[in-house]
Amino acid sequence: QVLARRQIEENEQRIRLAVESGRLGTFEKDLLNNTIIFSERLAVIFGLDPNKTWTYQDLKNALHPDDVAIRDKAHEIAQQTGTLFYEARVIWKDGLIHWVRISGRIPLADKTTNKMYGTALDITEEKEAANKLAAIKEQLVLTLKMVPAAIQLLNSQGEVLFANDEAARMTGFGSVEEMMKEKDMEY
Repeated sequence: QVLARRQIEENEQRIRLAVESGRLGTFEKDLLNNTIIFSERLAVIFGLDPNKTWTYQDLKNALHPDDVAIRDKAHEIAQQTGTLFYEARVIWKDGLIHWVRISGRIPLADKTTNKMYGTALDITEEKEAANKLAAIKEQLVLTLKMVPAAIQLLNSQGEVLFANDEAARMTGFGSVEEMMKEKDMEY
């Protein structure tokens, strides 16, 4: 019994380390009473003071109004599948918008449970990096389209990933779109 207790404590320490190093917030939601217990880190992720008491409604109110439907749909799916997953924006008290990724589980196999357990992760930096990368790609494509020389980008199978108008003209295609459909380009 002492050994079993020690193993449980070690497992709890491992889980705590994973949660802390992953910068995850955690929650336990009572589905019948619509109440929630959550970690201080989750409060921070939602832009709330971790030293104050907050309700489930406070968390919901932090959601960006345009993302409420995403959250609601994810919770409907979770009731059927047992798995919660969505990404949404939250508006912090200072007006800044942050992105969160929510993951959770409802143990549906246990018919007596009325709980959902989950995590929250601030993915703002990830979203900002993706947006910057998309803007750089868009600018690069615009630049390459204007170059007065034939430019093509092919994948390892020889499929055209990008071509400008000059490349289409020089290879005898009527348009870049027509060229992009070609699977076996030979040079």
